[in-house]
Amino acid sequence: MPEQAKNNSSRAVLWMCLAISIFSLQDAFVKLVSGAYPIHQVLFIRCVIALPILLFFAWLSGGFARIFTGNVRLLLLRGFILIFSYGAYYSSLPVLKLAYAMALNSTSVLFVSLFTAIFLGEPVTKARAAAIIVGFVGVIIMLRPGSGVFEPASLLPVIAAIAYAVGQTIVRRIGLSEPAPVISFYQNLVFFIAASTLGLVVHLGLHIQSADPTISFIFRDWQMPTVTDFLLMAGCGPIAAIGTTLLSNAYRTAQASLVAPFEYTWLLWAGLWGFLIWGDVPGPWTYVGAALIAGSGMFLMLVVSGSQAQKAAGTRPVLPGRTTSMNRRPTRG
Repeated sequence: MPEQAKNNSSRAVLWMCLAISIFSLQDAFVKLVSGAYPIHQVLFIRCVIALPILLFFAWLSGGFARIFTGNVRLLLLRGFILIFSYGAYYSSLPVLKLAYAMALNSTSVLFVSLFTAIFLGEPVTKARAAAIIVGFVGVIIMLRPGSGVFEPASLLPVIAAIAYAVGQTIVRRIGLSEPAPVISFYQNLVFFIAASTLGLVVHLGLHIQSADPTISFIFRDWQMPTVTDFLLMAGCGPIAAIGTTLLSNAYRTAQASLVAPFEYTWLLWAGLWGFLIWGDVPGPWTYVGAALIAGSGMFLMLVVSGSQAQKAAGTRPVLPGRTTSMNRRPTRG
């Protein structure tokens, strides 16, 4: 693999790991306030706090003029897809354990691999197809739809994962033509519009009091927050600004199927915060399913990395100690 491509891949992986570690805090913050405040209030406060930070990042990346880009429609479309994704995912948090919700949402890695193959023409090898199938088996094990413990809200993180994968495929399609802060700015803009609209509609009469935590989280009217709760919601602002910028940078500078599997580091953070904050200890089936999902994603990463190296070298893999006419070094005469 050329040195520049290798450096880009290494930076992309680092950005992805940093983004996931930051975003895991946001998930914990949202879950902490989900029992008393509506999701549109949380998102509204998050977006207001994130806006000046994203504008500053955009200015650093080339000035405010970069915001008025030729890809406005595509970036807005991505924003609406992602608000659906995040809305579905966060709506599951009042019901599901954090580690469980994050594990199911991590299937986005598999969908990214599938969608980049369909829409961007990346080849679907037998190894890649097998990894995707194993990942879905892990999802089924965690969901256990035929058992008495199945929770309908468990479908929400999977639905969110599908929409999220579409959004990241769009980022990969845009590539390096747009700075990461501009991509994040439009995402934040759509989130702000959606949160404001839903909050206004609910306040004008659509608020619903329900025993279902998910319904209440969506259709509850705004509440006056305590200082602690406001700080938790406001803390999502810088997390979102920095996290989305890092995430966009990762997907725009390296092949999606290479960086996406590192989203599985989310499972480590989910387990840590779930145990430290709520004392959650996942059951054995959760471990089995999560291991299959994570293992399939890491295998995808190895397959993609290996194919990139072979393509860059222009040769087939050779066993150690053996040479072929393609990889033998020429002798000087």
